[in-house]
Amino acid sequence: MKIILFGLLSLIPFTFGNAQQYEFDRQCVIQSFRIKPKIGDENNWKRSLYLSTGNSGYYMSKLNDGGYKITDNERQSVVNIVFVPGSKSEYQTTGGRPIDYSYSEFEIKRTTVSRTDDAHILVKAFTRENSKRTNLEVNFRLIKSQSPLVQIRFMDLSPKIHNAVYSALLKGLESPNYRIERAEVNYRNGYRFVFDFSSCEATSIKFHLKEN
Repeated sequence: MKIILFGLLSLIPFTFGNAQQYEFDRQCVIQSFRIKPKIGDENNWKRSLYLSTGNSGYYMSKLNDGGYKITDNERQSVVNIVFVPGSKSEYQTTGGRPIDYSYSEFEIKRTTVSRTDDAHILVKAFTRENSKRTNLEVNFRLIKSQSPLVQIRFMDLSPKIHNAVYSALLKGLESPNYRIERAEVNYRNGYRFVFDFSSCEATSIKFHLKEN
């Protein structure tokens, strides 16, 4: 188990009014596989994701430059964190911004949910009320959890579309206490991806954000 404690000294005022602490006790590796179309030799990727079993309202992603991005769904904001060698805290925020729910690649007018078995649930999205052709299909494999579902934005789509998909998914569950283990996404434009969230281990990371 890794024990890491970071103190952050800078904070964007509009993002948080007071000091905010984020604690993460689960580190997962998201493995992404492009099923269709295959393009060259690079059709799979990995990235680290950090979760808190005590608070499903936020999560953190590790960036390619070694920094981090905290997505706070409850506060509807995103904070970027970078490593600054020689600084007092070593880690600092480079800016905070509200999550933009106004933009969407397409407007979802209707969603349907079907459960194939205890572990799998399929969400379909349509841009027309009476259309039979889907514009997005997400087949989730879930496992029961002690805490509510973390709404991770893993698709190459806007927060607004993610919200619509998660809203439909939660309506199809008898309880919000589930964790995503795998998701197969059909973008309905010739591209299909699989996202695997099953590789997780214990960790301990804390960020304490406070105003200057």
